[in-house]
Amino acid sequence: MSETMFNRQSYSRSRGFTLIELLTVIAIIGILAAIIIPVTGSVREKGRKAKARAQFAQWSAAFTQFKQEYGYWPTLRNNKINGDLDYNDATIVDDDLLIQELLSGRGLNADGTFKSTEKNMTTGSVRTQNRKRLPLYSFAQDEITSTANGDVVNGAVRDAFGNVEICVVFDRNNDGYITHDEKDSGGTTNAFSDVVASVEGNRTFLATEASAALDPQRRATPPDADKKIRANLVIYSPGTGKAGGTATRVGRDDAMYSWR
Repeated sequence: MSETMFNRQSYSRSRGFTLIELLTVIAIIGILAAIIIPVTGSVREKGRKAKARAQFAQWSAAFTQFKQEYGYWPTLRNNKINGDLDYNDATIVDDDLLIQELLSGRGLNADGTFKSTEKNMTTGSVRTQNRKRLPLYSFAQDEITSTANGDVVNGAVRDAFGNVEICVVFDRNNDGYITHDEKDSGGTTNAFSDVVASVEGNRTFLATEASAALDPQRRATPPDADKKIRANLVIYSPGTGKAGGTATRVGRDDAMYSWR
């Protein structure tokens, strides 16, 4: 074999990719990434929605058990799971821990005493609620916010999306329906409240949108008397927090609902 032929064979075996070949491979990877990444995000979002529905269903079951035991629905501060806690509050006050102590039947202090007004056992007080201290529900660790995990506040209840503003509306007149103008425990104020998302730009899911969504036809008109659903309670949150209609509002399809 001649030296010239040997050099040509060596060059052929050692030749790398050309620039065009490299650019082609990069383009293919980019196309695949553009397909895979949105699909992965969609799968994650569906997983969070399923988890949030499961959370709300478990909380609803605990509230229902409370009603069956005591004959009345519990009173929640501001009709929300975390009471008066706002999405951007960096601290949580003791009374906003009411729901955790009420459903667990035990205090959150190290010695087992109660932080919230659920500890007040005065006869006739609206806070005389889980008198038997029944263990109705125990919140899991991933249902409680932690600044170590990137949450704004420690110790609040959160949904699967990280929202802490979660509203609960009870059928307090026991007619078997939740209507758009359902009243809170005081009997005068609408129980539906605005809730602000802790994710996706802190957009607001309006109380009017939440109550209007009870309409089977999902009309865009303001709520009216025919908007109701056969249920004992409704729980809702801003869900994904994505914009719907306007840049500052959460759309109905992106919010999370559960009723029982």
